[in-house]
Parts: sequence; structure tokens; C-alpha cells
Amino acid sequence: MKKIICLVFALLLLSACESSRLDGDWDEMEWKKTSYQTIKDDYYGFNSMYYHVPAEGGTYVFHCKNYKGIWLNDCEFVQNGTSSHSYDDREYYADGITDYHHYENKWCSVAAEGDSLKVVFQPNEEGVRKAMVTVTAGDIFDLFRFRQEEREAKGL
Repeated sequence: MKKIICLVFALLLLSACESSRLDGDWDEMEWKKTSYQTIKDDYYGFNSMYYHVPAEGGTYVFHCKNYKGIWLNDCEFVQNGTSSHSYDDREYYADGITDYHHYENKWCSVAAEGDSLKVVFQPNEEGVRKAMVTVTAGDIFDLFRFRQEEREAKGL
């Protein structure tokens, strides 16, 4: 009888210790509120929300409330009908490690450090630009969309 009680107790103990989370069952990323202006625009046939970036450029900083180690999954940049991805340009270091925390092209730099995402846009005189930045913290992802206006040419 003692063995049966011990066995039942052991089973109850093991079931109590088992996590209720399944593999891949992650909480959505939560971001601190910002006051950046948003606009609706087309994203591959879908009407999506973008952060509005003026032609003069700007800096956008976001802080994740529930994950402390975010990194870049992909950055897609679109200008004048041409699309490029950050992973197309990633440089591999001598030790074979890729920098998944920083990316920079001619008009935009992106940094994911700790719980922060920082996106900086240079002034724009070359047509509407779009940037889609995907961040991750493991099996959870989030997407930030930006649309930068073109500075109008000044008349003579």
C-alpha cells in the first residue's frame, strides 16, 4: 500500500511540475507605446499600417516589454520598384558568425540591442521608400513597417 501511495504522489508531483506551454507557444511581443504617426498603404496587395517617415529622415526607437534579447530576422527595403533584403547583403566574419543585431544600407540603419529596436532614416530625394523590419526573440516574430516620403524638388 505504501508503494502505491508513493507512486501516486510521484505522478502527481511530476504532473504539477510539467509546463503548460507547448514548444513554440510563445507570448506575442509587447512594445511600449509610442507616439509615432502611422499611415495606411499598400503592402503586396494588403492595406497595412506604416510608420510615417518624413522626407527629412528621422529616428524611431521601440522598446520590447517582455523580451530582453531581440535580434533582426530580416530587413526588406523597397525603393523605385526594387526590393532588397538584409540577408542578401550580410557579411560573414572570419569566424563564420553573422551580425543579426545591426544592418545598414545607403539610406537606413537598423539596430536591435537588448530590448530595443532603433531604425534611422537618411533624407530622401529619390522616390518613396519602404522598410519592413522583422525582429525575433526565438520562436516569436514581429514586423515594423515604415514609409518615407520623397522630398519635393525645389523650383528654380
